Amino acid sequence: MSQINSECLFFNDTDDETKVNSLLSGFLIDTALVIQASTPTIQKYQRSHMVRDRYGAHDHLVLAYFAKKPFYNAYLFRKRFRMNRSLFTRIVRDLSANCPYFQEGCDAVEKAGISALVKCTFAIRQLAYDAVLDSLDEYLQIGEKTSRDCLMHFCNGVIELYGEEYLHRPTQTDVELYAFHENKHGFPGMIGCIDYIKWSWAQCPQAYRAQFSRGDSWSEPFILLEVVASQDLWIWHAFFGVAGSNNDVNVLRQSPVLNDLKVGKAPEVPFVANDVTYKWGYYLTDGIYPGWAVLMKSISQPGSNDVKRIRYKQAHEAARKDVERAFGVLKK
Repeated sequence: MSQINSECLFFNDTDDETKVNSLLSGFLIDTALVIQASTPTIQKYQRSHMVRDRYGAHDHLVLAYFAKKPFYNAYLFRKRFRMNRSLFTRIVRDLSANCPYFQEGCDAVEKAGISALVKCTFAIRQLAYDAVLDSLDEYLQIGEKTSRDCLMHFCNGVIELYGEEYLHRPTQTDVELYAFHENKHGFPGMIGCIDYIKWSWAQCPQAYRAQFSRGDSWSEPFILLEVVASQDLWIWHAFFGVAGSNNDVNVLRQSPVLNDLKVGKAPEVPFVANDVTYKWGYYLTDGIYPGWAVLMKSISQPGSNDVKRIRYKQAHEAARKDVERAFGVLKK
């Protein structure tokens, strides 16, 4: 940079004005060059346009799974979509009728957009297989950004359409129906089987691995899911997100189920046992849970001649198949 001496800053009437102007001009030019050199160069990135065969992808998908005589049978459909064909087509139909994102239209160049069937298929594949965003690009002709949008709109649409029916808290009528069912099987006042399952978290950040791991045989980080399920596979209570370092009792103490009982928000299920009337129902649990009045545990070792305890143990284990069956469906 040009050096500016005291002559250009403190000049007198006898100084040459031309010399001063020349020095100032050089100073401004050098300053502009320094600023320009320190400014990072921003390269404009233009997305490359890729021509995709949307019509061909839709037709190929229909021939494979949704034609009158599809190439893949119902067993393979259930295996790959994690649900039967009638349920999936119902979801596609409802989303197309209520969610603008799944309604077919045209893009900026008046070309027909991606069909709702293809969008929902890719969203289900991501949920079922934990697939990366562009894993089915060559098959369904969907780019990475579009596949991400499909998944988000699919999840939001399903919650909006079916959340009020399937995610609501059990009403008094629901609890009474379930208690009536269990009363026929020898457990009057029972309102569910409560248990938890370990949900593996393979992508757990390294900073959280100790919090979500346990020092037993289960070495991977995991999250706990507490569930209350009915005989028709309705999971009407799900408490998800507790760190894996907790056990059954710690999860139970944080559970909204007990909080509702404490504050009196739980539905009343009056029943009579041994000529005693009870106001609240109870849950069937395994042996690790505490001996509270609302938790009914099994008998680990009934006497060989104790017919009543043996019968209770057998009935208890049979009734708890409801929640175990629900876990089996989730694992599939």
